[in-house]
Amino acid sequence: MIDNSTRLVTFVTNIDASTQYPYLMPEFDYVFETAFEVPSLTGFNCTVDRPSKIKDGATAMASNYMGLVNHFKYQSLSDNSDLFVPDTENIDTVNSDGTSEDGQLGKHLQECRQEWGAVPNFVLVDFFEKGQVLAATDKMNGISDTTGREEVSDESIGSTTDRQVGMVALTAFVAAAVLLV
Repeated sequence: MIDNSTRLVTFVTNIDASTQYPYLMPEFDYVFETAFEVPSLTGFNCTVDRPSKIKDGATAMASNYMGLVNHFKYQSLSDNSDLFVPDTENIDTVNSDGTSEDGQLGKHLQECRQEWGAVPNFVLVDFFEKGQVLAATDKMNGISDTTGREEVSDESIGSTTDRQVGMVALTAFVAAAVLLV
């Protein structure tokens, strides 16, 4: 791929392989992932959620699949709602590099490495700039020197408050659309 300057690969969850677009690849031919709808801090685990043909992470890794750890927590908009939004109130715990408390990214990554017998290839989080996401992944990869890494500021990506306002607006729009139907 490098020699051919074709280094872009996009995994898509609901696509069949095509020679017309070889850079669009069916995700679950190459990747397995953990659950992505986690509503509680104790809900993070390393059980394979998708694809259903994979029974466990260790077997998948031994079969050259790549492991994706989904690590983001949702909260319901209300007690009787099926609409979920990112849980920004617990983001410091969820995106922590710690390994001692339920819900911490560091603990989740460590558990998956132990259960799968290999370091996860990918981790997907909400709000990567909050908490210690990079520290958690650095620890997992044995990186201690990050010389040259540039810090990301809230100004360069928009503030959390702006995103929360946007999420509230989106939620209101979806709720209105549902009520109109």
